[in-house]
Amino acid sequence: MYIFFYGSLINLKSREQTLKTSKVVSKAKLEGYQRKMNAPYKDGYLYLNIVPRSDSVVDGVVIKISDKDLPFLELREKGSAKVDVSKQLAPKPNFPVYAYLQEDKKFPKMKILQSYINTCTNGLSEKEKTQWLKTTIIGNDVIDDTGNPIYEFPA
Repeated sequence: MYIFFYGSLINLKSREQTLKTSKVVSKAKLEGYQRKMNAPYKDGYLYLNIVPRSDSVVDGVVIKISDKDLPFLELREKGSAKVDVSKQLAPKPNFPVYAYLQEDKKFPKMKILQSYINTCTNGLSEKEKTQWLKTTIIGNDVIDDTGNPIYEFPA
């Protein structure tokens, strides 16, 4: 199965904590979506989501995962819907590609972990990191947990 990853799962170290085998097929751009920190997780914090926005593009990677790893990915992405995004990807794939996303809801009392943001942006150049932060909707308070990371899959 092919999955478009756009957050912490782009980071190899974070991805390896969930997936035993995965192969990056290509870099890709998902047209008509924007990154937004509004996906609640079981630990009570908000994580990255993608929401429809006609004038935006999300950079990411298409990764091939094994059938054996799918249950582990589904557990990590619990609460998210697996959506076929093949038609919105550039370059256009010759096979179905899915992304995990949640409803576009607000959770005003929930916080975002700096360790999670760092995992998502680790490996990006300073220019790419600046662009990532500029184009990601981060509407909630961020907790600086860099000294003692709370995020379950840090890298």
